Amino acid sequence: MTSTSASRASAAAAALLSCLLFLAGCNTGPAVDEVFPLEDATLVSVNAVITARFSEDLEPASVNAYTLGVYETATQAPVAGNISYRNRVAVFSPVAALKYSTRYTARISKSVKDTDSSGLDEDYLWSFTTGAPNVSSQAVTILTPADFTN
Repeated sequence: MTSTSASRASAAAAALLSCLLFLAGCNTGPAVDEVFPLEDATLVSVNAVITARFSEDLEPASVNAYTLGVYETATQAPVAGNISYRNRVAVFSPVAALKYSTRYTARISKSVKDTDSSGLDEDYLWSFTTGAPNVSSQAVTILTPADFTN
């Protein structure tokens, strides 16, 4: 093989590899780009709404109670909530306040699909901990013996 033909073969192989990599990139599934609360966040409000932003548009019907959930980490007890999806953001809104000083895990199933029916590579999990009650903001009434006399 001459150096010219070897150079052409090398260029053809590089072009083929470039095309394959481009095509493979077009069929990748969605990825989770950002979550709230952040992984391992502490002092999270018991009224927090849990969100996940994705790298691409999802099939809205694939974001549901089977593919997105939150549960207490220690007991595995599920948290009841409403789920919505819009503009690449999935939202889990608990129907009641979360418990104070409790660790929670949020899970997005690999069954969540993009508009090309590609799913996540694997389930995506992250955890966070709610804060303690803010005792300093609660009203305290101090009674004295004079308060009990007529």
